[in-house]
This record gives sequence, C-alpha cells and structure tokens, in this order.
Amino acid sequence: MITPVNAMLFTMLVWGVGPVFIRSLSVGLGAADALVIRYVLVCIGYSIGLYVASRRRIDRKDWPRVLFISFVGIFGYNIGSVFGFELVPAGVGGIIIGTQPLLIVLTAAIVSRSLPAPAAFVGLFLAFAGTAILFWNDLIREDDHGNLLLGGTYIFLSGLAWALYVVFAKPLILRYGTYQITALTILLGTIPILGFTSFSTFETLFSMTSRQWAEMFYMVVIAGLMATVTWNFAASRLSSVATGAFLYLVPVIAVSTGALLLGERITLSMIAGGVLILLGVAIAQYVESFSARLPATFRFLRAPLFYAYVAIAFSVVMWGLVPVAVRFLVSDIRPETVLVLRLFPTGIVAVSALLILGMRPLDRQDWMRVLTAALIGNCGYQILAHFGLKLVPASWTGMIYGLEPLFIALFAIALAGERLTLQLAIGMAIALSGVAILTLGGVASPGSDVSLIGVMLVIMSTMGWGIYTVAIRPLTQKHGSLETACLTLAISAIPMVAFVRPGIELEIAALAPLHWAILVFLILCGTFLTLILWNYGVSRIHSSAAGMWLYVQPVVAAAGGVLLLGETLSWPLVVGGSIIIAGVAISQWQHVETEKSPPAQPDAGFASAPRRHRIRGAVERLVASAKEAERLK
Repeated sequence: MITPVNAMLFTMLVWGVGPVFIRSLSVGLGAADALVIRYVLVCIGYSIGLYVASRRRIDRKDWPRVLFISFVGIFGYNIGSVFGFELVPAGVGGIIIGTQPLLIVLTAAIVSRSLPAPAAFVGLFLAFAGTAILFWNDLIREDDHGNLLLGGTYIFLSGLAWALYVVFAKPLILRYGTYQITALTILLGTIPILGFTSFSTFETLFSMTSRQWAEMFYMVVIAGLMATVTWNFAASRLSSVATGAFLYLVPVIAVSTGALLLGERITLSMIAGGVLILLGVAIAQYVESFSARLPATFRFLRAPLFYAYVAIAFSVVMWGLVPVAVRFLVSDIRPETVLVLRLFPTGIVAVSALLILGMRPLDRQDWMRVLTAALIGNCGYQILAHFGLKLVPASWTGMIYGLEPLFIALFAIALAGERLTLQLAIGMAIALSGVAILTLGGVASPGSDVSLIGVMLVIMSTMGWGIYTVAIRPLTQKHGSLETACLTLAISAIPMVAFVRPGIELEIAALAPLHWAILVFLILCGTFLTLILWNYGVSRIHSSAAGMWLYVQPVVAAAGGVLLLGETLSWPLVVGGSIIIAGVAISQWQHVETEKSPPAQPDAGFASAPRRHRIRGAVERLVASAKEAERLK
C-alpha cells in the first residue's frame, strides 16, 4: 500500500530532477512549443483516466474555486516555470522553487484572514536576502540585460501560483478525490496554454530528437501524470508542516542534477543564497514548534516580547532604508515616474488586501478624514519626499525624518485640541537648531549636493505625515489600522495619474533589473511587511519602548546613504543629526514616564478635548499619535 510519506518522497525526487528537463526542453524546443506539446500529451492521458475512473458531479458552488486553481494555479505555474527555466540554470531555478513552502504558509494565512507568525516574516526576510545574494552579480552587471533576474522572477511567480493551487485545492481534493481534481484542473488549465500554439509548434514536434522525446516522456508521464497525483494524495493527508519539510529536497536535488546532467557550475553565490533561502523557509515553518521545546535557559526565545522586538527592529531598519532606495531611483529616473511606479502597484496591493480583509462602511465624517489623510497627508508626504530626495542625500533626509514625532505633536495641538507643553517646546527648539546646522552646514560646504529647496521639501513632507497621522488616528481605532491604512493607500494612488508624463513608457522600458528590484522592495518591504510587523510589535509592548527604536531609523538611513550610495559623512550631518535626535528624545522623554497611565479615549473629531483631559490627556494622546504614526507608516 502506498503511504503518504512514500508518495511525497517519490514526488520530491521527480520534481527535483524536473527542472533539469524543463530547462533542457525550454532551451532546445523553445518555451512555448515545449509547453504546448507537453500539456497536449498530458491532457490525453488525464482525459482517458478521467473517462475510465469513477467521478462525482462538481457542485455549482465549487466551480469558481475549480476554475481559479485551474487558470491561476495550473496555467500560472506552468507559464512561469517554462519561461523562467528558459532564462536561468536548473540549479538556480530549483533554489527559487525552494521558497514554495514559505509562500504556502503566507498564502494560507492570508486566505484564512489570520496574521502569520512573526517567524514567517523573519523567514521571508531571510529568503529575500538569499535571493538578493543569488542574483547580486546579475543586478550590478551593467552590460547584462537582466535575463537571469527576469527568469528568476518568472519562477518565483510560478511558485506563488502553485501556493494558491495548494491552498485552494485541498478542500476540493478532500471532497471529490485526488485524481478527479487533479485531472480536471489540468484539463482546464491547458485551455489557455493552447493559445501559444503556432505553425512552428508542429515543426518542432516532428523534429524532436530521441533524447528530447525521452525528456518529454519523463515530464508528461512521470512528472505530469504520476507526480501530480502523488503530490495531491500526500498533501491532502499530511500536515502543512510535514508537506513543507519534504519540499526542502527539491532545490538540493535540482542543483545536484543540474551539475551532473547539464554541467552547470555551482557558484559560491548559489550556495550562500540557497542556504539563506532554505534557512528562511525553515524558520518560517519550524521556529514556533521548536521554541516550545527549548529548555528554561532559552525561555526568552519563547516569549512574545522577543518576537515583538524582532518585528519592531525589522520595521525601523526597513524604514531607514526607504530614503536610500528612493534617492537611488530619483537619481536616475524622474521623481514623477518613481511616484507612479511605486504608488500605483501599492494601491493595487492595498485594494487586494481590502477585498480579503473587508471593511465596515464609513460615514460622511469618516470619509472626510480619509480623504484628508490620503490626499493632503499621505500624497503630500510622498510627493514632497520624492522631489526632495532628488535634491538632498538620503542620509540627510533620514536625519530630517527624525522630526516626524514633533510635527505629529504640533498637528495634534492644532487639529485635535492638544496642549503645547514646555518640554515639547524645548525639545522642538533643540531639534530645529539641529536642522539649521544640518542645512546651513550642508549648503555652505564647497562641492555639497545639498539643496536648500530640497531640505525644505523634505521638512514639509514630514509635516504631511503629521497631518496624516492626526487625521487618521480615530479611524484606526474604529475600523482597524491595517484596513484604514490600505484604504488610504488605495486612495493615494489615484492622484498619481497626474504624474503620468509623455515618455514615461520609454523610461519604464529602460529600467535596469536593479531598479525593478528596488521598486519591489519599496512596495513590499518598505510598506506592507513593515506595516504588519510594526502593528504586531506595538500591540505587545509599550508605545514608549517601541518609540525608542525609532531612533534607529535615521541612523540606518545615514549609514545606508554613506555605505550604499557613497554619500559623504560630513560634520553637519553628524552634528546636526545628533542634535535633532537629542531634541526629539527630550520632547518625548516625559511620555515614557506617563506610559503606564490609562490610554486616552479616541477623540471625536477636529475639536478640542474636554477640559478635564487637557493636562493628563494631552501627554497620553501625543504618545498615541506618535505610536499610530509609525504603526501606519
């Protein structure tokens, strides 16, 4: 009798060798022709089996799910796979396939509308770092056309499509059986594949060599017919953790067979990147269960506070790198183009998240707040920051961003009835003196690339974030921070239509792989992952403790500008930046002492607070405003 474990081992062996033959067929026959020929033959086998085998009638309510996993899962996986392996070696592609367990975990969490464990995000970060090492030489090579990176992206997207297939197919498999769902989804998924048929497909079919026919037999009969059935059989009966564990064998087998059968070279970047990717996947899957078995000496690894601080640290480091990434982009591309390429996709991702999460209806007052926060606050912040970074180094911008808590407090005073305290005024005066030193020293320095106009734009952008925070805070308490942030991000993408300029299509076509990689970083790591992890962290530790980590952000921005962009570490940057951080710390220090007091009640609008809350409530709500600012950023 075939057990689920034996079925999974067989599947991993077949899939581990599969990238070698996919690569060979894609290069020898052409990706499109190889895919069409393979799946026509696969369909013949599955059609016969589906006709002979007993089957149940698919309920009408299940057809949308069947069509989704067929067209997105099967078709998406195969398109990304064959066109990806046409551009990358089998070993590299096999390593990227190793991210599939992590994608399955994240996809399952999103579909179930639950927050993944912090370890999943740490694992995702390590996997991204491993991917960067894997493709670093390709990213920085000026004479390269990005084929390796493009192929790796295709394979990664194919893994994402497969993760969707696994998550959405499991209840169907349990209800209708392994073979029926497998055969039906492959038959339906082949329909769009037939669109790649051409006259050259028939010429390719009749000119195939005996080796290519042997490889096609392997991919059709063993990998296509047998392995898919054994995968569905085992995956529907094993736990998700056990299923993911077996997938570690795929990249190891792929790298080994690629070297043995195709003579591919195993490089140091492949080993280092592959180890980081697999380590990230392992952390995402097993760290929670492993930490539960640790002895008392390592009890801190089991504490929620440990994961909270890891999440906070990740968030502030990513936010510190955002000015560095934007500065790199606007140095080569118009700020208008960067705004369009960054905020349009971010808006699409935000809308997708809202469709999954849902949101309660907003009344008229709520809509006024959302529009104010999105169009004046966030759009003003993004537009001014992108144009400012064209004129100011990233390290200087990161230091100026340290003023954000002060501007949040000022707009809380102006718009929400807060009271200006002496300590806040002193800290603000000190911080502004640091800005003056930073600005005057930079502008006056010979050969400096610091512009006074650029500094003013960056300062005004921090004001925009202050408006955003104060305007949106009551809505986050009412509708949830993640849902509200997604709504404002979606609305913020609409005005970007005004920045679509003639010639933008030429700029987009001329973007290098490194530009695209940085844009993906800004959209995912610089926005959504940091948002989720920050929310996780501040929900488990005091806002004052989380706020202390914000001082890491300007330091990371300064270090990133100096180390990654070659910016100069000048005396105005060191002295002015230190004074800014000191001023902000002084203004916020009293908030740390009052953190143990009861939280302030949500304010009802842009109105003054009741008189009995003006003294104690002012401090508490300023803390909450600063906390919510970084929670939503």
